[in-house]
Amino acid sequence: AGTEPAGANKVVHAKLKTSDSTINFDYVMRDTGGGVWRVANVFADGVSDLATRAPQYESLYKQKGIDGLIAFLKEQTAKNKAGC
Repeated sequence: AGTEPAGANKVVHAKLKTSDSTINFDYVMRDTGGGVWRVANVFADGVSDLATRAPQYESLYKQKGIDGLIAFLKEQTAKNKAGC
């Protein structure tokens, strides 16, 4: 009761306000089980980050295969974590 099965999605709405504009963000969160939630996609003013990156991911997959794509994603994740 009150819990949803793993795989359930929730949307978190957020706004980034500057002195002259506001950007609306929607974070699509996915329950990976055990109460652990991960960001599955981010929409900024209605534009999906995942959709804008899909051509890049497809190109990497075609050039380097799944192992190359996974290596690229791990590298990008490490860079992003280092910048936090």
